[in-house]
Amino acid sequence: MRKLTFISEAQVRSIFEELRVLQAQLQTVSEPFLRREDLLTEQEVCTLLRVSPRTMLRYRKAGHFHYIKLNGTILYHRAVLYCDVLLKCMIYEKRSQSNSSGESEESEGL
Repeated sequence: MRKLTFISEAQVRSIFEELRVLQAQLQTVSEPFLRREDLLTEQEVCTLLRVSPRTMLRYRKAGHFHYIKLNGTILYHRAVLYCDVLLKCMIYEKRSQSNSSGESEESEGL
C-alpha cells in the first residue's frame, strides 16, 4: 500500500481530533460558525498542505476544496478544509487499492 506524500498519519490523527473539538463547538448554538480563528488564508493552507500557491490555485479551480471569498480574499474554513482533505485521502486510497488489484482507472489529480 502506497502512503500519501502530502499528509502524514500524525496529521490525519490531529485533523480528526480538531474535527471532534469543532463538532462539539458546533453543537452549541452560542458560538458562530465563522469565527476568524477558524478561517485560513490561502497561504496558511499552502503551508499546511505543503503545496505551492500555484498548486493550491489549480486545486481550488478544479473544485477540490470549498472556500469563500470575502473582499477579494480567499478563505477556507478549517473544519470544511479538513473534511475535503480527508475525502481526497480516502478517494486516493481507494484508487490506489483498486489500481494495485489490476483495475485501471484514470486519475483526476489530488
